[in-house]
Amino acid sequence: MNLDFSSFEKALGLLQRVLDRSRTVPEDEDIRDACIQRFEYTYELAFKMLKRQLEQELPSSEELDQLPFKEVIRVGAERGLIRVPERPSMSPIRFTLKEICESACATGFSVKSLPTC
Repeated sequence: MNLDFSSFEKALGLLQRVLDRSRTVPEDEDIRDACIQRFEYTYELAFKMLKRQLEQELPSSEELDQLPFKEVIRVGAERGLIRVPERPSMSPIRFTLKEICESACATGFSVKSLPTC
């Protein structure tokens, strides 16, 4: 069974829209807060989509439900579903929301640059 990515694609589009707007008015705290809220929503949705895909691939979905967040990410990376960046000094799971948002803004993050599902 194929997953329906339409809700995730919509969330990415909304995140991209608010990120684009934040570049035009970087001092607007309301827009910054909207960026954070939309990022959190999109991040959570991505994790749920990863779990749904793993539930289809793994022999026991009950085992998946018992895994902590970090282990779900590890299993997803081992199966080639996601890429986890290398960080020599700490676990890749320990990115803070601030680090991610700053990195996205600094690199000119664009949802359009992401590969399609």
